[in-house]
Parts: sequence; C-alpha cells; structure tokens
Amino acid sequence: MKNLITLLLFLSISFAGYSQNKYSTGYSDGYKEGYCYEDFNCIPPIPPVTPIPRVNESTSSYRDGYNRGFEDGRNKKRENEQPKTDRKRYETSNPVFLGNTMYEPNYELMMKALEIKQSQYQQKMMEWEMSKLEREENFKNQLVVAIKHFNNKNYQTALNYCESALSNGFHNADVYYIMGLSKYELADYDYAIIYLQKAKNLKHPDAQKYLNRIEEVVGVPIKFIGIGPNREDIIAI
Repeated sequence: MKNLITLLLFLSISFAGYSQNKYSTGYSDGYKEGYCYEDFNCIPPIPPVTPIPRVNESTSSYRDGYNRGFEDGRNKKRENEQPKTDRKRYETSNPVFLGNTMYEPNYELMMKALEIKQSQYQQKMMEWEMSKLEREENFKNQLVVAIKHFNNKNYQTALNYCESALSNGFHNADVYYIMGLSKYELADYDYAIIYLQKAKNLKHPDAQKYLNRIEEVVGVPIKFIGIGPNREDIIAI
C-alpha cells in the first residue's frame, strides 16, 4: 500500500514538472502562432493540453514543442475554415394550393360588395345634395347681411360677410358688386376694379358705372391691374 502511494505521488510530481517544461511552453506558443499564421486579424485561441512528445522529441526542447504546436495550430485553423456540409440549411415549405380562386371568383360576394358600394354612393349623393341646399341658403343669408352692413357704411364688415358667403361654394354678380363698392369706399381701387370687373362679367348692370368713376378718380383709363410683383399678378381689363 505504501509503495502504491509513493508511486502515485511520484507520477503527480512528474506530471506537474512535465506540464511546466520547455516543451509545453513551446507547444503553447507554437499553437497560437500556427493558428494565426498570415491572419493579421486573428485572435489566438487558448491552446489545448500539451500532447506527449513524440519519439524523436524531447521534453526539454522548446523548439520541439514549438514546431509541434505550430503544426497542430495550422491544422486546427484549416479544419475550422472548411465549410460544414452537415449544417441544416433553410428549406422552403411545400406549397399548399387552396383552389383556383383566381379563375373561380365568388360572384355572389362580388355582387353584394357592389350593392353596398352603390348604397354608400347614393347616401353620399343625398348628403351632398342636402349640404348643397344648406350652403346655398347660407350664401343667400350672408349676402343679405353684407348688403345691410354696406348700406350702414360698415364696409369692412360687409367685405367679411361677402367672403364668408363665397366660402359656401356659390357666387353671383351681387356679391362681387358689393365687394367692389366696399373696396371703392375704402379707397382700395386695385381690388375694387377686380371685383367690379367680375360683377360686370356676370352681367351686373351698374358695375361699369363704378369702373368709369374709378377711372375719373385715378385720372387714367384702366387697362391692366397689378395685384402683386409677379408677371402672373397682372390682369388685363
């Protein structure tokens, strides 16, 4: 029993001494160098356990360990760089056909959808007609109020009501005539001419009379109106 313990102790000490010998140190350095040979971006891996020296190698030779490690490191790098053929690659699933829906449409469903769309369209048209009547009524009421303010010499208020009336989507010669006269009374002759010209184009009987009066005030016949600095802002009368 004592002999067995002594033998085990001797082997442990020998293994510890072997693990720290020059061969082991050379193998570790050579493995890292071989793995990263000609690869400047390589990160050296942790070397494996130093193998037992070959018959022609010495445990006290750093060179023998280095050459052995360099060779093993190179072989390991080549092994890692080889593509793995056993890797499971992406595979598409088998197609499942649900029937020839492209050439066999559901006509009954299509007809129901068309009926719903038609009903929605008719509803929108009815709402639009009702809205049109309401907007036309608003236009007339606001124009009446604008005329009252004009007669009371509240020219700016009359202009505001005329603009509000136009926002309903309707217009006529009277609204432009009131706007033209209001601008005339406010001495804003450029816009007065524009609105009176619109009233004239819509056949208002008195629009030309005020256009002539503006010509008398400014002292020149009216041929063009400029409402801005650009060429398109010039309106021919």
